[in-house]
Order: sequence, then structure tokens, then C-alpha cells
Amino acid sequence: MLGYIILAVVGIIILVIGIFLIVRKDNKPVGIILTVIGIIISFGGIFLTVCTIILVDFIHSQPVKEPPAPVQTQLTAASETAELYETYDIDGNYLSDGESGSDWRTWRSYSDDYTVTDGLTVCVSLFDDGTGYAVYDSADGQRIASLVNDSGTDMEQWKISAADTDGDGVNEIGIVLTNGETLWFGYKAGETWSEDNTSGCFERISS
Repeated sequence: MLGYIILAVVGIIILVIGIFLIVRKDNKPVGIILTVIGIIISFGGIFLTVCTIILVDFIHSQPVKEPPAPVQTQLTAASETAELYETYDIDGNYLSDGESGSDWRTWRSYSDDYTVTDGLTVCVSLFDDGTGYAVYDSADGQRIASLVNDSGTDMEQWKISAADTDGDGVNEIGIVLTNGETLWFGYKAGETWSEDNTSGCFERISS
């Protein structure tokens, strides 16, 4: 902006000299030329100076943008589920010393309860690959068996039957297939589920 001010001052000086020559009539043509040049230069300098002042004022009058507020990370459903998993062991068994609110039924989908004997009620959860069910003791969430569909026929997912098919007072658990048949599994007292004994306390019986 200082350069524009100097330009305007130079123009004014040339303008004064031109007017002086015109008034004295010593060299009127030169005076006219200098006057015209002085007018152009001075007005140009003044115009540029004013424009610069207006532009600077406009820039300074703009509101200062506040920095964006830090984004608060929200827990996703997966994160919440991961927290619930901390109260269970690797086999999905409920840990009785887990923190408050660690109801073992809340962290995955379970079926309704099915009565096997007077002292045993079970529920099941679907395998990830849809080929069978994991069986849990409804009293404490302990994994006790697996019901595997090895029939070669697709099963009706989440459709389970419980009935005393042999009249011994103990209910069998059945996987209902899409063709209407049922794969029955009988209770074996004293057996426990493990990696080496995945069938646990239920074994496949003939229908």
C-alpha cells in the first residue's frame, strides 16, 4: 500500500508542476501534458490506495473460525459386546465372579428353556455356520453339550423339540429338519462337554 501512496504523491507533484507551467505560460504544451499525466498518476495511486484499505478492512472484519471440537468416540455395538465378553471364559461359560450386570443371557441369542429332567433345564444357541446348536445349562450358563445336524438335510433354525420319546421320564431334545423329520438327542447323565467330548451329555439316538 505504501507504493500506491508514493505513486499518488508523485502524480500530485507532476500535476502541480504542469499547472505551474500553464499558469506561467512559459511552456504551456508541456504544462498541459504534465497536468494530464499528473492527474492520471495521482488518481491511479489514490484509487489503488483506497481499494487496498477497503480490502484489508474487509479481511480483518471476517469472523475468526473456531477450531473444530474434538470428536467424541462412541462405543459401537461391537465394543459393547466385547465388554460383555470379559465376564465369560473361552468356552462361553458364565463366570460367577463377573462384574455386576453380567447376566450370561444378555450377550448372545439363546432359545427358550427346555426341561430335560426335574433338575435340568437347558437352552441352546445356534452355531455360527448354522449346522447345529450349543447346549447350555439354564441355571448357570455352563456349556454342557452340542447338537450337530449330520443328516445332510437342512434344519429349521431355532426350531427345537423336547419330548419323552422312550417313556423313561427324561425328555429328549430334537433338531427339527426342513423335511419335517426330527433328529433326537438323548441325555447322558454324568457326561460333560469339552474339546475332546463335544457331544457332552447328549448323544444322537434313532428317531
